[in-house]
Parts: sequence; structure tokens; C-alpha cells
Amino acid sequence: MDRRATICFWAIFQLISGESSSKPHCIRSGENVYLHLQHRKTNLSTLSWAYSNENKSNSVVANFNHNFKSSAELFQNGTLKITNIQTNWSVNITATGYNDRGVNIVKEIHHLLVLDTPVVELVLCINEASAFYCANKNGQDVTHRWTVNNSALGEETVFSNSNKHLFLKNTSGSVRCSVEKKGCVVQSEPQYISCRKHSEKEVQPWCVSALISISSVLLCLIMAGLLTCLLRTYRQHLQNMNSEEHRPPAGAISDNLIYCNSEMLV
Repeated sequence: MDRRATICFWAIFQLISGESSSKPHCIRSGENVYLHLQHRKTNLSTLSWAYSNENKSNSVVANFNHNFKSSAELFQNGTLKITNIQTNWSVNITATGYNDRGVNIVKEIHHLLVLDTPVVELVLCINEASAFYCANKNGQDVTHRWTVNNSALGEETVFSNSNKHLFLKNTSGSVRCSVEKKGCVVQSEPQYISCRKHSEKEVQPWCVSALISISSVLLCLIMAGLLTCLLRTYRQHLQNMNSEEHRPPAGAISDNLIYCNSEMLV
């Protein structure tokens, strides 16, 4: 059987069995998703949605009789609604339907690909050079891309670009990070490059505060030295005054002395 015959046989089998597979549903974490039947059948008697991944298989999410997950809701037209999608909910969900005779007339596989929205973080800012980090919880099997001012990066502004990290020099404007996986792309909000402002607001006030503190300490030391000198000078002055008040007059000493044979007697 040649290739063309094989493709025709597969297409006929898909039409007969009703099985089909959709493109990946690209979803941001925290969003709601609606899964619609690609081929709606009016004679559906039962319908169930079940998901499968590496850890679990064929776990029923909801059917016409009951919703097995609190975040799931199945409508009468076969549409499945899942609220508050989480990052680890990248699974395959299969819709299986039967008519009133028990014949399988619907089997659709929907691929959910949930991506965490990245956030650009400034991790370094020195000498007008900036380093950014693309923070996200999408694992290692995603591709990270960067844009500066909504345009491709140029070699004149980028001196290193490695996966989750981006290094820029002498650049102004905004930077964005995006993650890509299996055709799904999620982009971050813009992060404005303000390395110069960052330095002026944080580094310069720190230096000024340090200089003011050192100047205050030196001024206090100088004032304390001057005050010590003044106190010492004042004490010395008081001592000199007290010694002069208790000193006897010079004439009183000569009146009370008697000289005898070249000896002095009192």
C-alpha cells in the first residue's frame, strides 16, 4: 500500500469512527477555558470528558449526569468549561459520546497547554548595565525570547543573551520576555529600563547619608574637644585665684623675724 492510499484509508477511518484531534489550546494560568465539540451530534445520548497525562489516565472530568471536578461544568450542548486553569494542568482531554443504541459516534481529543505568564525582574543595575531575569514556572522545555522596545534585539545593545537571563548596556525603553512551547506563546508585561534612575534613587542617597553621618560624628568630636579645653582652662583659672587669696602679705613676714648672730629666729 503506497503513501497516498494510506492517507486515504486513515481519513476514511476518522470519518467513520468520528475520532478527531484538535490543535493545542493555548491557555494562561488562572484563565477559564471552554472546550467545544468539533462535530456536534444531535442524537447524543451520553457524553463524558476524561483527561489523561503521564501520571493519571482516563479520569472522568464530567458527563451529562455529574461533574466530577469542582472546576468543571458540562453544558447540554456538550461544551466543557474548566475554571481557574493551573500551570500543571497541561493534559489531553478526550470527549466520548454514544447514541441511544450504544454506538460510539463522538471521540475527540483536546490538548490543553497551560503556560505561566512570565514576569521580567531586574536583578542587576550598575554602570548603566542592566541584567534581567524571565521568571516563570513553565519548566525547562520552553523557549525564552526577549524583545527590547517591541523590536528584535540588536548586537549593538546586547552583549549576552542566554535563555532566562538578558544583559543590556546603555539601553533605554522597555524589555519584554516571552515563553514558547508547541506553538503557544505567552508574553510578559513590559519592564522599563531605568538603570540610571535606579542608581540615582538608591545608590546616591546611600552615599549622601553616609557622608552626613560621618560629618555629624566629626562635628561632635570637635565640639567635645573644645568643651574639654574650656573646662580645663576654667579650672586652672580658679586654682590660680584661690592660691593668690591665701598667700600672706610680704611685710608681715619681716616684722615677726629676729636676727641674732647671723641666724634668723622667730
